[in-house]
Amino acid sequence: MAINFTSSDSGAEPYRQFDYTVEIGGTEIAGFTQVSGISVETDVMEYREGGVHDATHKFPNATTQSNVQLHRGVTKHDDLIKWITQSMTIAREDAQKDVVISMKDVDGKTVWGFKLKNCYPVKWAGPEMTASASEFAMEFVELSYESLELIKSG
Repeated sequence: MAINFTSSDSGAEPYRQFDYTVEIGGTEIAGFTQVSGISVETDVMEYREGGVHDATHKFPNATTQSNVQLHRGVTKHDDLIKWITQSMTIAREDAQKDVVISMKDVDGKTVWGFKLKNCYPVKWAGPEMTASASEFAMEFVELSYESLELIKSG
């Protein structure tokens, strides 16, 4: 089946990157200003066959996922920080949660997204506080996860 990358249908334009939601363990956590680091990489094992000098065989090896970084303004809602502090005191298996990052279309319907399975917070940074600044207080969390699942609707 051929894939047409130059389709002129109305659904071929890219989705906007500013309309998304983040759900942690089934609860939507509001206020994330940035989500980054969603990536998967497969290492390649190279093998040179004896007597073959014009080619190197390449085989897929281990696949790894990078950690995901989330940034948001500090608010009165404490679900995120409760999960982070809880994860420091209980077994990893008990603290792991699935995280769903959903991109929305102009009508607010989920059209694309990612389910990060068995996430675990590995880094958190609180807000920088400066008396002369007028920016929002921001927090940062980095999540490790075991596998990535694509979510596609429509």
